[in-house]
Amino acid sequence: MTYACPNGHRSTDPDACSECDMPMSDEVGLPRLPAAAPPARCPACGKAQPGGFAYCPHCGARQSTGPEPLAPPVAVADFEAVVSVDRAYYDETRATGGDERPPFPGYAPERTVRLDGAATEIGRVHDLRNPPRPLPPVNLAERPAADLGVSRLHAVLQRDGDDWTVTDLDSKNGTYVAGTRLEPGAPRAIGPDETVNLGFWTAIRLRRKPTEGSRP
Repeated sequence: MTYACPNGHRSTDPDACSECDMPMSDEVGLPRLPAAAPPARCPACGKAQPGGFAYCPHCGARQSTGPEPLAPPVAVADFEAVVSVDRAYYDETRATGGDERPPFPGYAPERTVRLDGAATEIGRVHDLRNPPRPLPPVNLAERPAADLGVSRLHAVLQRDGDDWTVTDLDSKNGTYVAGTRLEPGAPRAIGPDETVNLGFWTAIRLRRKPTEGSRP
């Protein structure tokens, strides 16, 4: 319960205002009556509402009857890189690079790499190395189709929300999207249907993998 202060405050003390200490009695010494609660008003049209209605009788807007329930969990998009070999790309690089290209791998199963974090490096690093270096998340030194045309630190995939870019890191043999070699250090946006080619035969495409998770 609150009481109307002469200065316009709402006091919890009936004798002296809890906000400004103004006496709460009028000029003839009679105690002031408790302040009436302000009428509920429609958040849409602003008109006073009678209690107990779920919808405003003036404009039909739904009235708040308590805290809104939490929305159910929604699908959160996880991404993964699908790594495979590309015979057409290999044939093109072999035609431009002569006989230095090794034979196309006879067995090269498709594999996926989960993309965690805002940046994912692509490269080729062997386990036996001195000094030791961390393995890139997309490591193209793995057999049976290790791609010797990939530099140790070749390119990087970067994420901004659900959007991705690829940047060539001044690799020896370059990074290609839609048949065009990327300028080193210049990010290039990649769509869900585009393929990133690098090395002698590697093809990488991104795949959105919806999974149940908490709200973003």
